Amino acid sequence: MSETASLPFVVDRQDEKLRRGMKALYVGLMAFCLLSFLWTLLIGSGVDNMPPIIWYARMATVPLAMYLGKLWKNTGFRILAVYTAVFFLRCFIPDQDSIFAEEVAENVVSALWLFSACYGMGYILTEKQLTKFLLICAGIWLAGMTILSGMGIFTAWTEQTIPLFSNAEIYVNEDERVSIVYLATITGAMLGITILLAVLTAFSTRSKLTKRLLIFPLIPLILALALTDSRTAYISVSIGMGCMGFSAIYHHYQCRSNNKVNKHNWKSLIFGILVMLMIFALLLWGVMQITPLFNHVKMRGVLPRAYAEEVEKTAVSSRGFSGHVLTGRAELWEKIFEYFRQNPIALLIGESKLSPLHIVNNYKAHCHSIFIQVLLESGIPGLLLFLSFVVYTLIHAIRAIRDPEQPLWIRLLPAIPVSLWVGDLAENFTWLRSSQCPMPAILCIAAGILCAQTSGRKNTKTSALESN
Repeated sequence: MSETASLPFVVDRQDEKLRRGMKALYVGLMAFCLLSFLWTLLIGSGVDNMPPIIWYARMATVPLAMYLGKLWKNTGFRILAVYTAVFFLRCFIPDQDSIFAEEVAENVVSALWLFSACYGMGYILTEKQLTKFLLICAGIWLAGMTILSGMGIFTAWTEQTIPLFSNAEIYVNEDERVSIVYLATITGAMLGITILLAVLTAFSTRSKLTKRLLIFPLIPLILALALTDSRTAYISVSIGMGCMGFSAIYHHYQCRSNNKVNKHNWKSLIFGILVMLMIFALLLWGVMQITPLFNHVKMRGVLPRAYAEEVEKTAVSSRGFSGHVLTGRAELWEKIFEYFRQNPIALLIGESKLSPLHIVNNYKAHCHSIFIQVLLESGIPGLLLFLSFVVYTLIHAIRAIRDPEQPLWIRLLPAIPVSLWVGDLAENFTWLRSSQCPMPAILCIAAGILCAQTSGRKNTKTSALESN
């Protein structure tokens, strides 16, 4: 009788041990997948030469995340799953062979990893586990990006290309813009999101020493960002920092209030918006001044230099916003919408994933707008699904900012998706492009954490077995 009565308890303990082991495996694989982006930077990897072990690790996390996070119960995941199905069918129909093309296959596989393993992290790990995991990964990422930023600054100063591994190199391109990876715009986006991660990490740790140490990486990161002359990155990081300023002000007033919900609500809202606008304007203006100042110092020889003996020669571009702000984007978008007017059926079914921009005479890699790109590839159904996910995430982001019971770093976290989506109004680096860019993974992780923390499904307690 006693053996029978204890059987369910034994089964529960065995099941808990299994889940504990699966969670440990998931955490290890996710850490490897996220930090492997540093390695792909060093080897200049794209879809054509991505190390297979990274793909295998990503795919191994998918069933683990589905089982541990029970993601099928989440609305955001269901939206992403339907979008993936629509995207897959659009690739498969009418050309069945297109699904085996490297670019299409990468996007489908990336969708599985981003929309399950990355998005599900907030539903799998407890708040304490999340903080520890993200602190470790962010710390390693910051160290790597700080080193690469320093190399980029050296390249700009000396105008000497620094070869890395394989076909990767750090160089000043023909437009006099510093590139740590194959495009200056991608470099700017990566540096921008790294700056936001540094600030977020400072607010997520209780160590005063760590907070002070995190100030130092910001110096080379911001300088390298300025030298990329990526105006989209300038705007997105300024928007992100402004959002953090707003959230911090709102948090401050709520914590001082006895009635945390109502008192100071309008005061904190108005003051927070003013702080957000001020941070955005000052940071944007400040970053734009760095490159001209850098060139001025270099040309005057205040610091030793190995190259650029001619006074007229500059190390990097200092055009700022003086030139064409959209740099051809407006013309590209006009051609795309003209094509839609002539072929309205494309608004419903989209264009071929293999060559969606065949309608443009001159070659373009992408639409330079994630929203137009999704519309072109998946039609109105795909765009509506994408916008549904954006709205769903932003609703939970607002809830996180307004909830006084949330820790400060969670209330600052909405800056990540807001920053990236604002940048993607004129770029396309956060949707199914994960061979070299970490931004899609960071976006999905942040969105998943926000939705989990504010939907009543956050993992607030650790099991008794795990705590032992």
